[in-house]
Amino acid sequence: MRSLFWLLVSGVLWLGLVQLAPHLYIPSQIISLARSGYIAIFSIYMMVELRGASYSSKYRPRHLSLYLLPLFSLILLSMFSSEFVLTRSLLSIIASFYLMAFAIINIRSELGQIRNSTWDLLAPPVLLILMAHPFLTVTGSVLSCAYIARLFRRPLNRDEGHAHFDSFIVQLPSICIAPVVLIALRDVFDGGGVIDRTHIESFGLIVNGVGAAVWTAAVMRATFSLERAALLLWVVSFTGAVIGAALPQGTITSAAAILVAEGFRGSMWLGTTVALANLNRGRGFTLNLIATILPLAALWIGKDHFMPAVTLLMYAGFVLPVPLAAWAILRARGVAARETGLIDKLPDNLNCSGTTVTVLEKKP
Repeated sequence: MRSLFWLLVSGVLWLGLVQLAPHLYIPSQIISLARSGYIAIFSIYMMVELRGASYSSKYRPRHLSLYLLPLFSLILLSMFSSEFVLTRSLLSIIASFYLMAFAIINIRSELGQIRNSTWDLLAPPVLLILMAHPFLTVTGSVLSCAYIARLFRRPLNRDEGHAHFDSFIVQLPSICIAPVVLIALRDVFDGGGVIDRTHIESFGLIVNGVGAAVWTAAVMRATFSLERAALLLWVVSFTGAVIGAALPQGTITSAAAILVAEGFRGSMWLGTTVALANLNRGRGFTLNLIATILPLAALWIGKDHFMPAVTLLMYAGFVLPVPLAAWAILRARGVAARETGLIDKLPDNLNCSGTTVTVLEKKP
């Protein structure tokens, strides 16, 4: 309960940054992207922790380059969104933040505090400091690089095995692409530009945060098969999309579209989690890549050629293969009749879907 409290406080701080960003001449989208990148880096460390390994001050983590891969989201967003222009200043801010986030999370892990959610309160103030002045951005980058240079003097962490690297690989599409999908949705369903972008980002962060908590709880506590839940959730969301298409466009329908899109994300979340728990590294990576590219492709096509309501219907069609694939995979493996939401095919699998981490632990 204490962890939930601190996570809620952290969420409030992130929302405060979204409101403050325009006053610092920073696009509010950069706050959403930074939050997703921070959680992506954290998810890798959390996965290692859950698999029984740990980092210490005597060793350095392997595959350091993986922790900067969320930067790809920044480039992809600048390619997709006409409302977001990538400048050298923004690039330096977000790169510096990711470096500092890595340093903070690595220290947190070394101290055995990876499960202590009070550390999550540090990220928003750090980003605020970096946004305040270019000198502070440079200072943060130098300090982080100095810390990383010290890590290279240590021997490799031998506790981290190939199974960890496999889990890194299968979730890379979620780390690099899924955060852009969330922001791209708000680009498309922005009420025709009538609604201030800061308010859209705030509303989106709230919806995505609550949705992530619900989908995680569904995976960890459900007493029904997740592939069926994924298909049912898609049907409910599709019904909402059809109703929304019949209504006149406006502020309410734009907000409803973001809520419906979160339902589709939940369908993909559950479906992808089921599939990744039953696939090897290569097939898991391929499926996760397809599952993250499909919704982005729907938005990319729809934003310039269709009305938002039509785009949402097309988005539904692009999402449908994910829950269907989960259903087919479990049918092929002969486990679809199981009435539990926990996957016991592989131990300690992890799925990072843009805003949080879902861990599937092997049943006793």
